[in-house]
Amino acid sequence: MDIKTLKSFITVAKHKSFSEAARELHTVQPAISRHISSLETELGVSLFNRNSRDVAITPAGEQLLKDATAILALTAQAKTQVKRAHNGQVGTLNIAYLSSACLSFMATLVRAYKSQFPQVHVTLFEMTATEQIEALKNERVDIAFSRPLPSSIADEFTSHCIYTDTLVAIVSQSHQLADQSVINLAQLKDELFIIF
Repeated sequence: MDIKTLKSFITVAKHKSFSEAARELHTVQPAISRHISSLETELGVSLFNRNSRDVAITPAGEQLLKDATAILALTAQAKTQVKRAHNGQVGTLNIAYLSSACLSFMATLVRAYKSQFPQVHVTLFEMTATEQIEALKNERVDIAFSRPLPSSIADEFTSHCIYTDTLVAIVSQSHQLADQSVINLAQLKDELFIIF
């Protein structure tokens, strides 16, 4: 039982005619007859009652028609899903991220990706840069969003700069540096605390 034979069977059942089925499938009637005969031999049942004027489907044929229709639908679905998987449109995407580096864009990015690829299950993992490198090496994540890689391992991965971060100091209005638009990091060395 193969797809081509099942297509022939479904087409005969639809038209209740071997010649009409052959016409639709762009083949000759003897080829359709051979397909149906081999199917009946393989299954050990009659699928059609035939006489010189018409073709009627048997109860066994009715059952096969339901199953064959489902099989062909699954075959078409499988072809579509394979193409989608090849194109990255189905499956899973595991993303590691460093929250301090990604807070401004991660939610928007994932939402946009999910709207374009709704069949892909996205899982987010908050990780330090070191944890991300380990996860990438062990293939537990597919992609990671982090700070620039250390030069010692940069050639082990492919990386792209998404944006350049700006470091800012936030001080109270009464602070001695409050009126300056640019400060040197060394000017903060004696402050009680600095939070990254």
